[in-house]
Amino acid sequence: MLVFPSCTFPSDESSLLDHEVAYLSPILAFNLGLHVSCLKLLVHQGNETLLSLFESRFDDEKCKDAGEGSVINVGLEPFTQLPRFASHLRVSFIKIPECGTLGSLKGHSSIESEHRQEMIDLSLTRYFEVDRFITRGDIFNICIRWNCNSTFCIPCEQRTQNKSDEIIYFKVMAMEPSGEAILRVNHTQTALVLGGSVASALPPDPLIDGRKGFVPSQRETLKILASVLCPPLCPSALSSKFRVAVLLHGLEGCGKRTVVRYIAHCLGLHIVEFSCHIFMASSDKKASVALAQAFLTAQRYSPTILLLRHFDVFRNLGSQEGSQSDQVGLSSEVASVIRKFTEPDAADDDYFKENYNSDFLGKNTERIGGHQVLLVATAESTEGLPPTVRRCFSHEIGMGPLTEEQRVEILSQSLQSCSKLLSNVCESKL
Repeated sequence: MLVFPSCTFPSDESSLLDHEVAYLSPILAFNLGLHVSCLKLLVHQGNETLLSLFESRFDDEKCKDAGEGSVINVGLEPFTQLPRFASHLRVSFIKIPECGTLGSLKGHSSIESEHRQEMIDLSLTRYFEVDRFITRGDIFNICIRWNCNSTFCIPCEQRTQNKSDEIIYFKVMAMEPSGEAILRVNHTQTALVLGGSVASALPPDPLIDGRKGFVPSQRETLKILASVLCPPLCPSALSSKFRVAVLLHGLEGCGKRTVVRYIAHCLGLHIVEFSCHIFMASSDKKASVALAQAFLTAQRYSPTILLLRHFDVFRNLGSQEGSQSDQVGLSSEVASVIRKFTEPDAADDDYFKENYNSDFLGKNTERIGGHQVLLVATAESTEGLPPTVRRCFSHEIGMGPLTEEQRVEILSQSLQSCSKLLSNVCESKL
């Protein structure tokens, strides 16, 4: 993250490497939980320091200031001999949410699926051509050059334009012999079993590949929302007791969705998105059932942010049918669902008490500080929302309209993206 010094390896200037410094790959740092330790320090140092994690440009002075007085203890133990080879290794795909609409348009071809699986199997074999030191719960990734050749598939189209590979993440579920904490894996010595999918966090963008894509210009909103969503990621007896449900409101087009998605990528959280219009499509009386189903869907990808767009449609809850008491009853049902799924799990209290003074949260926990899902609902206005529903949110954050400077910044970033795609057209002509 921002506090960690980094270098590119392999480097042409090998003399720059300090032989008294331990260099960790980003994936190893993630598996050790160093990103969580770093985030915990930033949270304790205040909102301004925390905001540095989401800056579009890295500032060496800010890195230095953020690191002063910050110590992350890592214990090193020498190995008297190399770990044993694993006889069996079972890994699973990490679940990543996809757009359901685009998925239905793409369709599925058994031939394409078989070809893609062959590419994955071959890449895994190549990955384990060298010895890998692995423990249970580790994640790792491979890269494949895959394109489904569908005109509706935006990710494949973007990878084609950027000439980039598809990154596929896996999680280690089991190893044999089971009595060893760390084992050595090589495809000539280890039987690899790939099957199923599992929920897991992913390395955050700043840790794994730096800042990419569009950067929101709403600095104040970034700071406030980050200060709400970051503490649940850190081991704390206090943060595990509070609900996290945010109502983010502002005029249409002010960047609410962009800010939420950007923070999710920076924190390594999945994001599951629903429009609240679909909850009201059939009947107001079924809105609470559809909302509960949305939470259950988000839980399958935990840790995740559930983004509910157009939440202000709930102001019309029960307005078309039934008496005043029916309207109150429908509002209470929706409020009950929100409270149920945003309440932290009390069963995790002992875990956080044990780890409160520890630098490490533990390996890739599927919960977020006792929360399976962090709720962020967006609306143009909070006016007219039933009080019982509005009181379910732990925080309300308002976003003002974009300023002229912010519009210029957004336009500049958009033109830079266009100029990369249209290399033959100068930016001034665009």
